[in-house]
Amino acid sequence: MKVGTYTKTDGAWTATINPCFVRFLGGYTGVSFNRSQTEYSVLDGESARGLVNLTVNNNTSGSSKSTLFDQIEFTRGKGAYKISNNGTVNYWSQFNHCRFIDNVVTTSDTTIKGSAIEVAKGMSWLCVENCEFRGNKACSDNATTIYAADKVSDYHAGLNLTHSLFVGNSAKTRPCVAQFGGSVNNNVTVKSCTFAYNAVATDADSAAAHGGLVLDEDDYNQQFDWNVSDTIFYGNRCNGKTGTDYRVEKGSNVKGHPKPQYLLFEKATAYVEEETTSAYADVDPNARHYIFGDPLFVTPLPAAVEFDANYNPTWYADSAKTVTVSPADMDVHLQSTKGRWNGSDWVIDANYSPAIDAGCPDYYKMSGEEKEKVAADKKAKGILKYLPS
Repeated sequence: MKVGTYTKTDGAWTATINPCFVRFLGGYTGVSFNRSQTEYSVLDGESARGLVNLTVNNNTSGSSKSTLFDQIEFTRGKGAYKISNNGTVNYWSQFNHCRFIDNVVTTSDTTIKGSAIEVAKGMSWLCVENCEFRGNKACSDNATTIYAADKVSDYHAGLNLTHSLFVGNSAKTRPCVAQFGGSVNNNVTVKSCTFAYNAVATDADSAAAHGGLVLDEDDYNQQFDWNVSDTIFYGNRCNGKTGTDYRVEKGSNVKGHPKPQYLLFEKATAYVEEETTSAYADVDPNARHYIFGDPLFVTPLPAAVEFDANYNPTWYADSAKTVTVSPADMDVHLQSTKGRWNGSDWVIDANYSPAIDAGCPDYYKMSGEEKEKVAADKKAKGILKYLPS
């Protein structure tokens, strides 16, 4: 697809296919096979219709197939992407270098569960890499930004989120960023992501309503493995409350093998890892390397977020609520006194993020003993719970 904006006035781009490999590659400049490094092919729903609705039929034998989207921007869709897999063989939905911007599920869109992505049915896996999710709104009761599988007994699903940003997304009652459930052998990997300044309007469903990431599995499960690592959770809110960054809820039949480590949270109460089995006992808490505090993003933590009657959010930069900040302007690059690239130039910041080299610019040069001193100092100040390696 060439660089440009594509709209469709009579509804979503809808396709029913037999299992195959499908590729949608954006960013082409129109000169031979050259692709832009910075520009996208944009699918625009104009806040009036969905964008892509894919159904896979006769997927009952052979190896897994997939649909790949690369360098595509999904914007202003009433549900950006939805897949239904009518079969017993896994089907992958892959998104590389994509953006999901300002997609929405309104209060009347009660059948849509994902403002950005919805895995609606069947043996489906979702792989998201180097993608950006901003300003997506899920304003109905059961919707979220990414809805990856439902709580029914015939699901076999996986969720891989790597090197991706989830910033300024919102939901009415469900987890802001992800809802994941299923039946057998469900696997979740979240690595090198940032979940920041996302918000849920109400905590009516206290178990599921968290501002950041929620992995919620049910009693159908026999095995539920997750690996969440090298990820920042900061400034996510539920009903105005802090401490709602991350939640994992496991059912009574689970035989999972969790491996969370190297995570940054706003505070020690910002995460919940709820267990009903002893499966977590083999993970040494002292080896998880959790850091608590401000990651020092370029855009500081908004002072407040409020929702209107239709569950549309407004973020305020100041406590007086006179200055607003939009998701598009939330810069979650980490500050660095050694310099960082802002998209057009190198800039030097006054602060150095604790998420870089344990917050010490010369950390990588230090001996093991020196590193321990840096970590011990941060632990004494209450911003580091466990010593880093």
